[in-house]
Amino acid sequence: FIFISLMLLITTLRDQPVVEVLEICMPILSLVVFLAYHKRNAAIRQRSRWLMKFHIRGKQNNLSKLLYDLMPSSTARKFIMSRQLDGRDTLLWMKDEASHAVILTSDLVQFTPLAQQLTPCQVMLLLHRLWCVTDQLVGSFNPETYFANEHPGPAAFKMDTIGDAYIVVKLLPNNRTRNKVHALKDMIRLAKDILGRVQKFSLEEVPDLLGIEPGLVNMRMGCACDNVVAGVLGFLQPRYHIYGKALENAFVLESQSEPGSVKMCENSVELLFLTGSSSILRLLDH
Repeated sequence: FIFISLMLLITTLRDQPVVEVLEICMPILSLVVFLAYHKRNAAIRQRSRWLMKFHIRGKQNNLSKLLYDLMPSSTARKFIMSRQLDGRDTLLWMKDEASHAVILTSDLVQFTPLAQQLTPCQVMLLLHRLWCVTDQLVGSFNPETYFANEHPGPAAFKMDTIGDAYIVVKLLPNNRTRNKVHALKDMIRLAKDILGRVQKFSLEEVPDLLGIEPGLVNMRMGCACDNVVAGVLGFLQPRYHIYGKALENAFVLESQSEPGSVKMCENSVELLFLTGSSSILRLLDH
């Protein structure tokens, strides 16, 4: 439109003196330059806003991923919302909605004598490589569906590692028998996979990694299903913790378990038999 207007103006003023033509055209040309400059700046500002938004979104995604690594996803979302709504320097204890859980605890058999044969760096390297192997199995574990054709059950969550102990939790949305059975079956499959992978790691990788005899690294496990209280504790470096009967029983069962096996609580085994799901126990050697 501006170009056509200029052409018409020039055609009209072609018989006029040059000075008069310039006096008339210069404001118009200045307006054209201003509009072009403004449009360019608007495009630059829009792109800058888009890049800033993309950068902020990337940081938010990284923060969300970090929180999902530290606590179950549902708890992480509530934690983020509580920080946004609270706005204070301290956080109240945030209790999780779940009141029941299946907990799998494990530790290394004869770890203290084994650690005495190694340097501190070798002990750290052993635990790091072992937990990486276990993390891969827990992270890729695909839970069964708790409610048919509705919602998938919560995934197995790595709650903590304490020394040579490794703790995995499956929180239950409620105390229904069906939920417990599915969670127990999932945890048994996970325990079998972990034990098999640790045995392979001990036989094939540990000798080259640490220069010790194959088969010295072995694991035992305990599995229990019972009441728990879960939540995020503290403000500085907040931690997700679980306390209750299930965790206590799992530690006791793990201490009584045989090397390379899983010991389950009696009520869990009885529940599997009563519901016709005892065949899952064949996956375990003991």
